[in-house]
Amino acid sequence: MCTDHDGEPINIIFRDGDPLSLLSNLAATPFVLDDQHFASVEAFIQAIKYPEDGPKAARRHRIATLTGHAARRAGTNPNRKISRAWAEGEEAWVYWAGRHILYQSESHAMLIERAIRAKFTQSTTALAVLRGTGNRALRHATGAPERRVTSLKAMELCRILTDIRTEARSRNAVGRRRRDHRSP
Repeated sequence: MCTDHDGEPINIIFRDGDPLSLLSNLAATPFVLDDQHFASVEAFIQAIKYPEDGPKAARRHRIATLTGHAARRAGTNPNRKISRAWAEGEEAWVYWAGRHILYQSESHAMLIERAIRAKFTQSTTALAVLRGTGNRALRHATGAPERRVTSLKAMELCRILTDIRTEARSRNAVGRRRRDHRSP
């Protein structure tokens, strides 16, 4: 959990009808990253586990259209494959822009962060909800233990969301100072 904030922590989980669900990776918050369209961040996270070309490309494109728990479930088979590869001492990969990126590497984490940032840049509603969390700590506790094959660890998600929120406030403060400076 991210700390040093006021009030009770906000748990970032997907619940129907809860406006805070817009902060979840499962939320239907479409975005474009490098000219590729995704219906949710979870769709992105799961889709990149499939190669861009070849027989699995159609599955990748279908996953890109998913939201909610359907998007999360789309990663079940690739996660099994990743677990088997690791058990055999092999590496696992994600695929982006013609590159093979080592699963859970710094490059993989940076790619996921780019997707999350694209979501909030392109969804003013989601950004407004994030800003509305004020200074409260953010956490991501689903009630289940975090699995080793998780692409995005809970602490990392909270860090990214907190950074985006802080940056949005800074941009807003700069904009207010500029407007105030121009006022007579």
